[in-house]
Amino acid sequence: SNKATLPLLLVLVLVLLGAVTTSSGEPVTQLTVSYDQVPTTQPTAVSSQADTFSSCVCDLTAFECDMNCRCDSDCTATEIATFSGTAFTGAVTVSVPTCVDPDLVTVNTRGGITTTLENNLLCVKEDNNPTKGTFFDEPSALISMPDLLNQATDRFGKVTATPSLATRFLVKSSSTYSVGDNVRMYYNAARTPNMQLFPLPTRGYGGECVDLNAPKYRIDVPSGPDARCVRYSANLATACATAWDGEQYVSALIQVLPTAGSTTASVSVTLRSVKTMAADGSLTTVATPTIASIQPTYAAPNCANALKSIHFEFQHDDAGTITGVQADVIVMAQLVGVANAAGTITGTLTQEFTASWTASAAARPRSGNPGYLIGKPVIAGALQTQPGGTKQAVSQFLEGLTLLQHTAAGACSTTGTEAHQVLFGQDMHASCSVSYTFAQLKAACEAATTSMGVAQYTNLTLSSLDLMIGQFGSSRWNVTSEWVEMAKSDIEALSDAAQTHATLWSSNPGVCQNVVSGVKVEFLTANVGNVLNPQRKILYARATRVTTNWRFTGYDQTVAQEFPITVDVAFVNIENGQLSNLVPPAPPLFPELPSDILYPLAIDDSAAHTRHAAPPATAALTAMLLAVALAVWRRTLL
Repeated sequence: SNKATLPLLLVLVLVLLGAVTTSSGEPVTQLTVSYDQVPTTQPTAVSSQADTFSSCVCDLTAFECDMNCRCDSDCTATEIATFSGTAFTGAVTVSVPTCVDPDLVTVNTRGGITTTLENNLLCVKEDNNPTKGTFFDEPSALISMPDLLNQATDRFGKVTATPSLATRFLVKSSSTYSVGDNVRMYYNAARTPNMQLFPLPTRGYGGECVDLNAPKYRIDVPSGPDARCVRYSANLATACATAWDGEQYVSALIQVLPTAGSTTASVSVTLRSVKTMAADGSLTTVATPTIASIQPTYAAPNCANALKSIHFEFQHDDAGTITGVQADVIVMAQLVGVANAAGTITGTLTQEFTASWTASAAARPRSGNPGYLIGKPVIAGALQTQPGGTKQAVSQFLEGLTLLQHTAAGACSTTGTEAHQVLFGQDMHASCSVSYTFAQLKAACEAATTSMGVAQYTNLTLSSLDLMIGQFGSSRWNVTSEWVEMAKSDIEALSDAAQTHATLWSSNPGVCQNVVSGVKVEFLTANVGNVLNPQRKILYARATRVTTNWRFTGYDQTVAQEFPITVDVAFVNIENGQLSNLVPPAPPLFPELPSDILYPLAIDDSAAHTRHAAPPATAALTAMLLAVALAVWRRTLL
């Protein structure tokens, strides 16, 4: 038996951020930090015990107007005119019953209070109640968050969100688009035949692709189960060039109506990018995107360039007008056909159709305002320090926290096309696999720290960045007090070449013991703010390693066996304890006086001139007032 460091455990570490990709195949976007927007002195953390803390929960995008959110400061009057409704703002008004039956209450009439009845009801004429409402107490800073998480883990279950159903479209006539209107188009420049809906297939009740669907103005269709559907062709030979053709969605003949009532203007769809997906899920970017690169061709029994996914990005202004449409397309290198009992080649493929709306390049998505919304991505980023300076800010990941990069076939890979988003309040278990023959597993178990694992993955490990988690769904990238660093020392030790992780190899029965084969990510959360509108906050986050034994069980030691790499995510919500009424401090008895009230008299407060210095302004004024009062009193005695 030999003890050594298992470098392949670094395969695991890479899943906790690096060049991770989302399920749509696009790399995670790390937003650039502009240090001129970072304050020199960081402000204090936002207080949850304020009546303005959660007064605009519908504002879920920084620097961009959110649909139907009338309290969003980024919305102009022109944009508000395109709204189709009013989103919930979250503002809480503290009030007492206005009118009550006088038989049900008794009024303390001390101090000369008089009561009269209005239509046989006793009504409040003036409300001078100072309270701003009942608020959750903030968890004490003296509490040990790791200990609290350990204690709470066994007491709370997981939180899940109900997936939303795809909405159905309604045809509506108007001169400009309003939020929720179907996007319209003509299929040729001659504008014949009549106007039709822009195509965006959706998922049917049985999971099949339903083509009769359209994108809705300013309503995103994100990547996920609701955006994926299964397309089946009973005869792949005849359907390859039609049902699987991406040109039907981005053809130059498609003319999008910039406004709902447009009669002459139109906007063409621009093919921005094309990628080809191999059978293992890896992607190859087409250098020059053309219509020809997304047109399928049939060569028995396969259909080449069959449409796999398409993402539309719509640009719009604040007046209900579409100004541009970009399309990102992924096609299959080969859709493998399968012969049925009659010998006919059939084809089946899961497709994805998504859409997004943008108006400002500076827009940053939020996962709540301020508290997290269940099912929204956990906000994450890397802490950065200004080169040659002292300012610190968070370089935010556009897609939030993503874990476990892998190929479509489920193999762990640094170039994989899929990864899992961590969604707030939703526990998750995910895995991918690495494959080894008996000899490869033995070599990996006995290898030194500088072999395959470290050499390939060292730049992707957690130790290469300070992983920051947004405490709120609206945590600002340039205010570090609104973020908490993920505790991950247990993981960082694995990625340090100076550290070792002892593994034990035994050729009989072919077991590598103590393999770091998983990561457990835990979030400690609590409700804060007004009890009538609670906001969810992340108090603490940590990542810890999971060890198991890998045993080679195959009869043929030359055939690779798959071994799982896992990641588990758990959210633990704690009770906040007591509640408190928020009462603003009483105003001072006397107004605050300016320091130069005795101008032009000079006041020197230094210790060196104490004997000759005039008293402070407030003291001098007090003495003056006492003198006047004494004179008036003496005058009254005369």
